Amino acid sequence: MQKIKNYIINSVDSQEARLEKQASLEEKMKEPEDVAVIEGFINMTDEDAEKFYQKYGFAMDLADLKFCQAYFRDTEKRDPTMTEMKMIDTYWSDHCRHTTFLTKLETIDIKWDLLQKIYEDYITSRKYVYEDRKKDICLMDVATIAAKELKKKGQLKDLDESEEINACSIKATIQVDGKPEEYLIMFKNETHNHPTEIEPFGGAATCLGGAIRDPLSGRVYVYQAMRVTGCGDPTVSIEKTLPNKLPQRKLTNEAARGYSSYGNQIGLATRTSNGNLSSRLCGKTFRNRSTSRCSTS
Repeated sequence: MQKIKNYIINSVDSQEARLEKQASLEEKMKEPEDVAVIEGFINMTDEDAEKFYQKYGFAMDLADLKFCQAYFRDTEKRDPTMTEMKMIDTYWSDHCRHTTFLTKLETIDIKWDLLQKIYEDYITSRKYVYEDRKKDICLMDVATIAAKELKKKGQLKDLDESEEINACSIKATIQVDGKPEEYLIMFKNETHNHPTEIEPFGGAATCLGGAIRDPLSGRVYVYQAMRVTGCGDPTVSIEKTLPNKLPQRKLTNEAARGYSSYGNQIGLATRTSNGNLSSRLCGKTFRNRSTSRCSTS
């Protein structure tokens, strides 16, 4: 029975309901306590810091925690509050600042010929785009180098550029009632890998939600979406679930339901949905949502 409960109940978003009859439906709220100061944080030894790190389950790694310790000790000259540390932990998470995508790649060992060729083309493109300028090699650069090369070659003349670089917008002249009108055609990409890993339904739902919300806030009509995902094999035995991870089947199925729920409720058509399975993605999900839309410029 406990194994069944562990599979069904994700403690991040759910809890087991009590079966006994409730005396009242009134929800009693406790008076919030004062924000706790982490006494002695700036003077913690390495051993104490690791114990503190394990106790509170930070998403940042231990090196990040030590960096915070040095900052509060040398710059702020005080112990931080728990709220401050949790805020930093959130904003340094993989979801908020694309930690994985922006990590500097120093040792690269490729065993797939096609991927090796792609990497070599990327290095050639980097040399053309950046010339003598120093720039870290990272996954984010791999993903954006093609557009940078096209722009440098003058082949993106219809690209609409502004301070907001969270989407791709191109200028287009469209015939409306027989008359030409200037429009922006926009493509918004959204990744929710980390949120979907820990809370599949909500993570996948709000991934599509973000791809819809952003253009709507810019007076854009959103008319279609594309779903590209990756995950481990959902047919593997639950006994093979990685420590501190959700079962692969739960990740896969709940994410699909979350995406469908949000898209169906708002009425957005998903013209393409592709899923890729790989043992390298076991315990994780790769989420990529794109939406297309038009707006008068």
